[in-house]
Amino acid sequence: MFVKCLSTRHTAVGTFRFGVVYEIDPKDHKVHKAIKPLLEGDSPALEEVSKAAAGKARVTQFTPEASSPRRSRPAADLRGDVAKLEAALQDSQDKEAAATKRATELEAELNVAQDKEATATARSAELEAELNVAQDKEAAAAERLAELEAELTALKAAPTPAPASDGKAKA
Repeated sequence: MFVKCLSTRHTAVGTFRFGVVYEIDPKDHKVHKAIKPLLEGDSPALEEVSKAAAGKARVTQFTPEASSPRRSRPAADLRGDVAKLEAALQDSQDKEAAATKRATELEAELNVAQDKEATATARSAELEAELNVAQDKEAAAAERLAELEAELTALKAAPTPAPASDGKAKA
């Protein structure tokens, strides 16, 4: 089979250059799959030509490229990239595990701190209640002291009754 390239095209099997007539192996399924769309349509990039017409032009035997542009890097390089990516993934997973562990530890510390805060708040409330009781007792004691002082002052200011005499003189 002979095809003439009407427009340069880059395909998965190789590059077809404008004006060149290519001899295509009819048994190569991969090449047929790549050129079939280029032969069809309103303005095809390739046209099929007869052997006689191909004889007048410069004919090039078309051989698929050893590697397509998409597979230009050696497999060893790709395996190296995959190994690097797997190592990065493992590192990321290790860091995530460490972060999760640290978050759990911090959460436990937070719970302990909240328990201590609750205990301190309860103790503060107890001490405040004791302080209020002590202040009430102090106020009651001060009130009682003022009453006793007033009573003492009243007693001091009152005239003392003269001792009763039973008629006997003191010697």
